[in-house]
Amino acid sequence: MSYTEPDLMSPEEEQSVIRILNVTLGLALPGCLRVAAELNIADHLADGPLSVTALAERTGSDPDNLRRILRMLALNGIFTGTDDDSYRLSPDAEFLRRDHPCSQRDAVLTLTDNTYWSTIGQLNESVRGELNFKKLFGKTFYEYQATKPNRNDSYNFPSGMSALSEMENYFVTRAYNFPSSCHIADIGGGEGSLLLRILRSDPTLTATLFDSPHVVSDKYLSQLGDDSRWSLDGGDFFKSVPQADMYLLKKVIFNQDDANALAVLKNCRKAMKPDSKLLIVESIVHPETNPAAHYGMGILCMAILPGGGERTIPEFEALLAEAGLKINRLIPTECYISVLEVVAA
Repeated sequence: MSYTEPDLMSPEEEQSVIRILNVTLGLALPGCLRVAAELNIADHLADGPLSVTALAERTGSDPDNLRRILRMLALNGIFTGTDDDSYRLSPDAEFLRRDHPCSQRDAVLTLTDNTYWSTIGQLNESVRGELNFKKLFGKTFYEYQATKPNRNDSYNFPSGMSALSEMENYFVTRAYNFPSSCHIADIGGGEGSLLLRILRSDPTLTATLFDSPHVVSDKYLSQLGDDSRWSLDGGDFFKSVPQADMYLLKKVIFNQDDANALAVLKNCRKAMKPDSKLLIVESIVHPETNPAAHYGMGILCMAILPGGGERTIPEFEALLAEAGLKINRLIPTECYISVLEVVAA
């Protein structure tokens, strides 16, 4: 269809062009959210509403520019404006407070960091199959994160991922009931935040936290108050994994291409008992899951990691079949993470 002035758009066309512009201009929202997180606006409002002028003074900001930021955030439910040019916390904004037990401040700062922002801006390179991140930063994503200086003492990549994980773990443990008296191996479980939440849910559970020797840590499990219920095991999940009744793979498969994912799954199958179960915890493409959120996470992964990302159920079925495994059931959660329960084929 071609258009020549002064052709009029139909009402449907008018709405379509507005949607395109709204989506494009939506780029500003994560930037505004980052400003609020960096300036700790939520902390400043913890004791009650403050005027824009007062907030600007406390944060060293230009009041007119800060007002624009807060106006945009309030329009989207983050902070609430009042009639006297003041703002107060909204329920959403509470999660930007640093003292909130499930604070997402560091997650916001990490996911809007230049390492993500720049790669998303050059997403066309990833679509062409080029390693976008390495082209921009000279290293792979994980090499860069391991060596870059922390530009801001208030957050870093581990703290951001930890904040994100805390939120994910909450919804995972609400969605899945772990059978009593079983031993769980968290493969690639890092510092053990998910395992701690699981062990706290049932005193009969025991666990092994398994990850690379330089990664595995008792940071969280030491908070359980009963060291007899857990152990640490340093190793390489591409070579072998410990024996257990249940296995957790949270975002391990998501971060691997098919060849590496298959190696991990085969090692799990080799270690599994006849009645063992394997839980793959990550974004999964399925009508029952939350598409808007997990597609977004998949795009971020595509921009920074080659070969990884979210998979469909048929893709999982093919991958699992090669490893001698099959899907038992899919358990969606209330966030973008789902639980795929897997058993021996």
